[in-house]
Order: sequence, then C-alpha cells, then structure tokens
Amino acid sequence: HEETRSHGFRYKALVQLEQKLERAYSLQHRIRIWQDTETNESLKFVTNIVRDITKLKMRFPAVNDMLAFHRNLEMWVERANVAIRSRISVSEIESLIATGNTMKVDVSEYLEKLQSRVDVAKEWLQQFGDAIQYHGGDDDDPTPLITKIRAHFDSTLQELATEGSRLPVEIEQLKVLQLELDAHAWSNKTQKLLDKKSKLEDLRDHVAKGVVLRERAYVEDWELHGEAELDAIV
Repeated sequence: HEETRSHGFRYKALVQLEQKLERAYSLQHRIRIWQDTETNESLKFVTNIVRDITKLKMRFPAVNDMLAFHRNLEMWVERANVAIRSRISVSEIESLIATGNTMKVDVSEYLEKLQSRVDVAKEWLQQFGDAIQYHGGDDDDPTPLITKIRAHFDSTLQELATEGSRLPVEIEQLKVLQLELDAHAWSNKTQKLLDKKSKLEDLRDHVAKGVVLRERAYVEDWELHGEAELDAIV
C-alpha cells in the first residue's frame, strides 16, 4: 500500500509538472507570436500575459523579456499620464511620443493626447515667432530671442503671454517672454519712481523686486533698464 501511494504521488507530481510545462510552452508561443507580428496588441493583452506569468511561477528568456517590456511600459504610461494631467516641456512630450511609437503595443489613446499638446505648443510658437519676427536660434543661448522680444514690445506680446499661460504644456520661449514683460513693466515703474522723486523706502522695495527678476534671468549679462540708476541712489 505504501509503495502504491508513493507511485501515486510521483504520478500526480509528474502530471502537474507536465501541465505546467504545457502552460509554459503555450505562454512562450503567445509571447513569440506577439514579438514576431507587426500588429500592436492592446494594453490588456500585455496585462493578461503578465498575469499568466505570475500564475505560472516559471522563468525563461521569453518571460524575462516580457516582464522587462511590461516594466518599461508601466513607466511610460505613468509618465504619459503625468504629461496629460499636468504641464511638462514640449521636448519631454516629444520624447514620450517617439518612445511610444516604437513600443509593440497600442498606446494610440495616449499618443493622440500627447500629440495634441505638441500641436498647440507649435501653433503658439508660430504666432510668437511671427510677432517678434524670429523663428529659430540656439535654445542654449536665449540672447537673440531676448533682443527680438525687446525690439517688438506691444500688446500682441502681452496677449500671447496670457494665451501661453493657459496652454497645457511648458514652453521655454514663453518663460523668457514672461520675464521680459515683467522686466519691461519694472523698468517703466522705475522711471515713474525716479521722475516723481519717490521715498527711499519705496525705491528700496522696487530694487528688491528687481533682484527677484534678475534671479529669473536666462543670461549672466542680462540688462534690466533702470537698475543702475536705482542702485546709485539706494
């Protein structure tokens, strides 16, 4: 009887092992077909595969590849959601789109929302470039951009800054524009304070605001009109 039970246990264990191997081969086959096909599967497909991997509790190359892909996919989706729900830079969104287009999974719903943000940013940049007659330059050196903004101060730039502040994306050129508009307003007030011979306390308060503006400057030799005159007094 003991020997019969022993054989029974071994037979049952063998059957279970064979069943597990069959599931493993089936899973490997599904993964390989997905890897070889040109059609992108759904996010649910990947989730189901990972669920089956977790249940199987076996590791082999195809499984490791899928788990690594799933981790990267989860990170991408998380970052895409951040981009959709908050404001990040155009370059970051374009990087997300480029990565999303290379993944063997259908993330078109995310890509469409991300692309819409890039499109509105590019539309704003086109209008901004037209307004200051400048459409390019080295992003690392905003000096030409600052020069063009200062040469074209009018109500259009203020309207563009207001419109840009409502966009669902961060634009570096918009930050430069906002600083230049703030600096322009500061310089205008500086002249008014000097013309009416304001109190020293008011001048010092205004100087402090100028210091805050300078901390936002994009270039070391950024010029703030009226700053030297105020510094000479206070």
